[in-house]
Amino acid sequence: VLIMVLVIASMGARVSMLVGLSIPFCFLMTYLILFTLDMEVNFLVMMGLLLGMGMLIDGSIVITEYADKKIAEGLSRSEGYKLSAKRMFYPIIASTGTTLAAFIPIMFWPGFTGQFMRYLPITIFFVLLASLFYSLIVIPVLGAYFGQKESALNIVDEEHKSIFISLTEWYGKYIKKFVQNPIETVIAVVSILLVIIMSYVYSGKGTIYFAIVDPVQANITIKARGNFSALETKEIIERVEERFLKVKGIKNVYLRSGTNWWQSGADRIGGGFIETLEPSQRDISGFEIMDQLILSTKDLPGITVEVEADLGGPSFDSPIELDVYGNTENEVNEAVSLIEGHMRNGMTGLNNIFSSKAYPSVEWSVEVDKQKAAQLGVSVSDVGALVQMLTNGFKVGEYRPDDAKDEVEIRARFPESDRTITGIRDLNVVTKQGTVPVSSFVKVIPKENRQTVNRKNGKYFQEVGAGTIDESKVSQKVMELDNWLSNAELGSGITYGFGGMQEETEDVNKFMLGAGLTAVFMMLLMLITQFNSFYQSFIILSSVTISFVGVLLGLLITGKSFSTTMTGLSIVTLAGIVVNNNIVLIDTFNKLKQEAPHIDKSAHIINACKQRLRPIILTSLTTIFGLMPLAMGISLDIIARDIVVGSRIVDWWSNLAVSIVFGLGFSTFITLILTPAVLSLPYAIRNDYKNFFQTSANKLQ
Repeated sequence: VLIMVLVIASMGARVSMLVGLSIPFCFLMTYLILFTLDMEVNFLVMMGLLLGMGMLIDGSIVITEYADKKIAEGLSRSEGYKLSAKRMFYPIIASTGTTLAAFIPIMFWPGFTGQFMRYLPITIFFVLLASLFYSLIVIPVLGAYFGQKESALNIVDEEHKSIFISLTEWYGKYIKKFVQNPIETVIAVVSILLVIIMSYVYSGKGTIYFAIVDPVQANITIKARGNFSALETKEIIERVEERFLKVKGIKNVYLRSGTNWWQSGADRIGGGFIETLEPSQRDISGFEIMDQLILSTKDLPGITVEVEADLGGPSFDSPIELDVYGNTENEVNEAVSLIEGHMRNGMTGLNNIFSSKAYPSVEWSVEVDKQKAAQLGVSVSDVGALVQMLTNGFKVGEYRPDDAKDEVEIRARFPESDRTITGIRDLNVVTKQGTVPVSSFVKVIPKENRQTVNRKNGKYFQEVGAGTIDESKVSQKVMELDNWLSNAELGSGITYGFGGMQEETEDVNKFMLGAGLTAVFMMLLMLITQFNSFYQSFIILSSVTISFVGVLLGLLITGKSFSTTMTGLSIVTLAGIVVNNNIVLIDTFNKLKQEAPHIDKSAHIINACKQRLRPIILTSLTTIFGLMPLAMGISLDIIARDIVVGSRIVDWWSNLAVSIVFGLGFSTFITLILTPAVLSLPYAIRNDYKNFFQTSANKLQ
């Protein structure tokens, strides 16, 4: 809606309808391609359509704007759109090609995060391909038959373009100063960029992996020491459940006693998940509810409850995960105990600290001296029957009640007061030689109860993990722990490595850096082919750096953290978007220079800036307006006729939208100042040298 309002207000109703038709056309083509490739339509595809909405009409705007201008000069609709398609063919190919080049590397995003996020760049890629076909083939055909008439165009010029005419005149007056003083302009712009970068270095809000959203679910882990029966475990779980249900804002609690085989060890006796009310139905945040859940079970003796908020997106066991390897189990356990102790006592800002190392427990081993037992005429099976009488009971038969389908066991046991560890010492067994105490040939020995042995890649292995109170401090805490580990004496055979979120974050950082460099290299090849000039190609690519600084400025203003995934994706995306403004501007300059080579180059630069100001502003604003609701945290529910502020989905994509809006807006503003100055810089330097040598020659004469 915002995009169409902008286009109609600036270009008129009939022309804007031609531009607006590109949205359903490109969406339909994208759906058909996805259906052909047997790809599912999920929320990442929908987000790709939303991101592509602001970009797909750029080519249509350029074609219709140029045709609109030529029709106003006296050409017919057919001639105007034909000339526009011919004149803007290569600029649109170059601008769309550079945008596609930014998304091609991301389509091959590897790893866990890549499997989750690759739907987004694939969708945008198909949207832009469809927009390229629409702008170069469909728009000229439709415009020749249904475009604006000459008389109507003149009315549109007077009523709707007055703002752009005034803006162009104002811009032309100031851009003349920037072109005449290119060195001062470049120094001023570079200084502003450096100030923003330094401000972010000292005042940035840290780095996060994905996005911080208000959680509506949380995973629960319940631990307790001891060898509990199923009934005792059930009672512990019910006590925890009772505490959870008293916390305000809880919608559902699902807990399960027992563990799966891959979750055994570390005294885990149960777990599950909880659901909270929707954010609009409660007065406190989901994070505050998670804190209250932990506090509600603090006073339960011997029970540890871990609450991990589900933030959506790729999930990990814990933000900080450290894998410890060794040659023997004892040295691994000692190293894990040392690391866990440091995390609990030597570091601040951590929560949910855990390790996979099982707590020490005892099992009682009954050892029979078979030689003495044989001398006394006692068999091992007789001793086993006595031990069963002291524990679970000796099975003497089976019985099926009338109201039951299955048989139940009949077991005989000693009275509860006699079923103790020392009870076996008080038992006597009847032999041929008379009554003999069992303790004369049986010993009860305590031993370590080892439930699991963890091995990985041929070595003993344990895991240590923790969460952080402030998720933006994960990288800082990992660095702090890594510095301590490098100086700690863990043992000669101990090795370690960070896994989970930290490992994935490092992989994402490496991939984003490689994808960005690959995209820039591909764009450079396209630009050199198009403009046949290294200098102009690097001028165009300078907008990528400017957009990055704009992203940092947006994060500073909004107080958001740098998301490795979302912000990194926005920077690579911006690399393909922001270059379009420079491509259109420099292509117009080259065209004017070719048509009138005898005119001063500064005049050509100023005229090119004035001519392309309108399409540059329109194409940038359409992308910004398309993402503005997400950046502002506003969601419009058309069915319920409601405007929601700060919904979960909006929070999920807010970092990406804010980065693109500020990066594109800042880059467009700086580009309109810096690019003309840099274009005129060689000519200004040449004139200065010419004047210098001419003055020197005059003095010598």
